[in-house]
Amino acid sequence: MSKNVLTKNLNIPKNVSTNNNNSNLNASLNFNKFLTNALKDKELKLKGEKNNNIKFFKNYENSFDDIISFSKKFTKKDLTDIDTIIFHDENNDGFFSASIAYNYLKIQSPNRDIQIIPEKPGKLTFLDKIKDRNIIILDLSLNEMFLKKVISVAKSYIVIDDHSATLLNDKNIFNGKSHSACGYTWKFFYPKLDIPNTIVYIDSSDGKLFLNFIPKSFTTLLAQSTGIRYTHAKSKLIGEKKRNGELLKELWEIIMDDSKLKLLILVGYYYHEFSENLKEQIAINAVPSKFQGYNVGLLNFNSPAITKAVARQIITNFKNRGMPIDFAVCWGYEHINNCYRIQIMDDHKQTNIHMGNIAQKLGAIGGHPKGGNGHPHVGNFYWPRNDKYDIWDLFKNDYLRSF
Repeated sequence: MSKNVLTKNLNIPKNVSTNNNNSNLNASLNFNKFLTNALKDKELKLKGEKNNNIKFFKNYENSFDDIISFSKKFTKKDLTDIDTIIFHDENNDGFFSASIAYNYLKIQSPNRDIQIIPEKPGKLTFLDKIKDRNIIILDLSLNEMFLKKVISVAKSYIVIDDHSATLLNDKNIFNGKSHSACGYTWKFFYPKLDIPNTIVYIDSSDGKLFLNFIPKSFTTLLAQSTGIRYTHAKSKLIGEKKRNGELLKELWEIIMDDSKLKLLILVGYYYHEFSENLKEQIAINAVPSKFQGYNVGLLNFNSPAITKAVARQIITNFKNRGMPIDFAVCWGYEHINNCYRIQIMDDHKQTNIHMGNIAQKLGAIGGHPKGGNGHPHVGNFYWPRNDKYDIWDLFKNDYLRSF
């Protein structure tokens, strides 16, 4: 569905313009405008070349019956009563989910004050902010204990997630398995409208759907550019925009305007070229090791935005050496959390080992409050450094065998 049809159906106000987070460069907006104008006369196909793309897209659109059924439990008033959005910070899926919810509410009541709470999984620092509020939680991967605490405080609640930790059997909690949270969030608020291209791309990238009707490389390029420009950015300006809703408005413009999507794909190409070179320099330092009974490639490395790319390169490097491994393990000590953060990742092809389950179990064994969780192919967990545990225990002891 085109931008014009969406704009007409949603009655979208023309209110904000997209900026870079590079506030010190006065020419940054001009750079964006220059590139956008340069792309206007160039054909950048957002859908693939296959003749049956329409069929594939229809199959994709028809795969959201579960969230549409969930949405029918709520009235229009239930949705418009929402006054607080809690979402996964530093995550494309979480931010775009929040953008959909925020702008839906603003379209319904432009002058209404919506509380925005960017958060990270495992933290409940927002409890005092949600007392007697009508909240929606998006992509936050809260376990049952945390969810019960939230439910006991809030006036009303809706949860939309795609992580295995969100398992509490509750009529107001949706935990899907086939898509990412942003795809589910779109169909929750707009069940009768086709999913915009930007959300299709984020859904495919975050959920590892490998949709065959869109160019695979474009999903990677978009994920990289939005991650660096918006969701992983740490500038003071971006921090303010996260809290006041301006960033969610900018992301909405990207959702609604394919020209901005094309710009980010172009920018993502150069980000990708840089990170490809960097990951190869880093991954070459990985060594073979045993980890909980598995053969892994091990590297002491923990960095925003590029750790997953490094892990995938580690797997490729060992395969090219004739030393295939089960998955890669990257770890680093986080002083701010007083613990180790460990990320495990496979090649996104194998189906015998569930990375998220391993991370969840080891997070529970270690007992750090941040725990662990993930998807079938990617897991993250936190491991303490104290009199009982240290990082090296994970490579000497097989905790999973006795779990």
